[in-house]
Amino acid sequence: MESNKKIKIIRLTIYSLVFLIPLLAMQNCSGWNEGSMEVSTCLVDISIFREFASFCYNILLISAFLAFIPLILYVLVVFGITELLVFIIKKIEKK
Repeated sequence: MESNKKIKIIRLTIYSLVFLIPLLAMQNCSGWNEGSMEVSTCLVDISIFREFASFCYNILLISAFLAFIPLILYVLVVFGITELLVFIIKKIEKK
């Protein structure tokens, strides 16, 4: 029972970090220009946040022209790596 709870917490943590952080970064910044591929203003105006938000917007723009295949691949890779990590943790706990 402890193992299932631990695995649920690991999955929830990974999925939250990987899917919510890009959304929060994009909500933090505004004024994204498709030509320069840069955001103009951010609430928390730190260089790394600004660059990360620009990167997230760029991936979304590219995905829009490629039928969202890059986003689908991103989701599949995250699910795959998470399940691999869970599998490894289960194997380690059985020993």
